[in-house]
Amino acid sequence: MMKKNYLLLTLFFTITFCYSQKKEIDSISFSLEKQLLTFSGKVNGKTIEFALDTGAAVSVSNSINNKTAGVEILDSNKTINDSSNKKIKIKSTKIESLSIGNFEVKNLKGVTFDMPFLYCTNLLLLGQDFIKKFNWKIDFTKKLIYISEKPFPTDRSYHKWTVYYNSNRPLIDFTIQNKTFKNCLLDTGFSGVMEINSKDTDIMNTIFDEKKSKNQADEFVSTNMGLSGLGNPESYSTFFVDEIKLDQTVIRQLPVTINKTKESKIGINFFSQYSDVLIMNFNENAFYLKQSGKPLLPKKQMDAKAFFIDGKLTVISKNMNENSTAKNVQIGDHIKSINGKNASEFTECELLQWAYFSKEDYILEKENGEKIEIKSSSHLK
Repeated sequence: MMKKNYLLLTLFFTITFCYSQKKEIDSISFSLEKQLLTFSGKVNGKTIEFALDTGAAVSVSNSINNKTAGVEILDSNKTINDSSNKKIKIKSTKIESLSIGNFEVKNLKGVTFDMPFLYCTNLLLLGQDFIKKFNWKIDFTKKLIYISEKPFPTDRSYHKWTVYYNSNRPLIDFTIQNKTFKNCLLDTGFSGVMEINSKDTDIMNTIFDEKKSKNQADEFVSTNMGLSGLGNPESYSTFFVDEIKLDQTVIRQLPVTINKTKESKIGINFFSQYSDVLIMNFNENAFYLKQSGKPLLPKKQMDAKAFFIDGKLTVISKNMNENSTAKNVQIGDHIKSINGKNASEFTECELLQWAYFSKEDYILEKENGEKIEIKSSSHLK
């Protein structure tokens, strides 16, 4: 009898220990090669590559993910405005099982849409419907993500940001020249550093005018990619802000981009440069950042980019600076070839990945045969 009780007790502690070991914390490797934070997980038992997106209220799959993992497509449709202000209809989904490491959520309700970037890179956008159920520690030096049901411990070396939410998405306040603005989105699905809506923050236009007068700003006109594809051309400018306070953290010489239509947000290129470690303790409604000490740099932008519009290879972005190598290129110009490769030789996905990821100088040939070497002529060096 004693032996039997001993065996039962041993089995109980073994099961309890294994369960706690499984659930307490897990770690997985990640990559920033696609300009987003990506890692592998499972959907319905099938391996899928995810992009971590705290700016998305719900997870978004594409038709490749759905076919691979057998994601159930529901009859219900939703109409939303994408980032290009286009109204689009998207279908709802039901994912029986979504797991990252040992952490699983069952019967997750998401949406599906073949957003060109996500489709071409075969990524499933992991939104706050999964992310906010756990706590996350992102070690940018080791390229590891740690996941836990309990908050991660911190110490005095971390800067704490207290977050609040709108539509399940994390927000903070920011302050410039003693004026505080609300609703800045903490968006790991945004590949930039920081974007500020200048329509809501007039002070940014004054700062831009000062920087422009000193040739310390880059001006672009660009047709940006939204959930449904390309939108209308818009102007935006990038420059260094001398001092800005994000929540209670003072940051000097921060590269920001201003425009009049997009919401204010902080992206993964900020977190990966500013922090050695980022902790997102959603149980505490707090982000913690361990400063890296590295200088913050803007994303490198080529002076012109092209993509397919109505089957034609078309210029969609142009640097407007006086030193731009794209002076003889206009938004909407049709392009015959890139680096000697004719437009007809590109697939849409090849061209999209070139436009997003390539930072090398290239030769653009216009339809009239004029060849132009396109470089990056930023004032922000």
